[in-house]
Amino acid sequence: MKKAKVGKKILDVLTPQEYAQRVGNSKERMELMAEDTAIVQNGYIYPLNRQYSKNVPGATDYGPMIRVSHPDSMDRDSEYDAKNIIDFDNVTNLKEAIEKQAELERAEKTILISPDNIFKAIVQEKDTPEMKLLKEAINRKHIDLDTYKQRFGSDFNNDKRLFDQPSITFFKLKRIADVMDIRIDLTLSDKPGAVNPIGEKLSAQITTTESDDEGEK
Repeated sequence: MKKAKVGKKILDVLTPQEYAQRVGNSKERMELMAEDTAIVQNGYIYPLNRQYSKNVPGATDYGPMIRVSHPDSMDRDSEYDAKNIIDFDNVTNLKEAIEKQAELERAEKTILISPDNIFKAIVQEKDTPEMKLLKEAINRKHIDLDTYKQRFGSDFNNDKRLFDQPSITFFKLKRIADVMDIRIDLTLSDKPGAVNPIGEKLSAQITTTESDDEGEK
């Protein structure tokens, strides 16, 4: 597995031969791979583009051939340089694997903390308390939600539409919080005058953040 940050995406990087083997003759697979795949050739990374443009660096699949559009300046040259590839294929020990994973996470963070289009979830009166709280938390992060697309995976568009709804299931709340690095703590306690009371507050951490993981090591 080879990965590289190009623009605002972390891409899977394949040789032309590897790409041809994976895509075969499937137009549907070609469309899916165009979202997060790049071709490495002659020392450059070319993100797959659905349509060719001489002004947009990348590779366009024409079936029997792949046409590339080369970066046109020194700045863009460095961004598309094959030296930026994080190669997990040649890992020989656990230390290297951890270092490369950390390098990949650092690359991802540079995307997530540099928003161009800040997402704003609209809080409405009819929203449930948990939905209001989630929307407020997301709004305070001041993020471009689209930069989290690869974290969400193939269901991103449906997950994004959840912010237009007045309520959310506990499963979806937990999933979104995990993706967005939000910790959820749940507390159970007695209502006033409860029959057969619990007698105390019971709490549990529902989602785990990166810092929590590091603290446990």
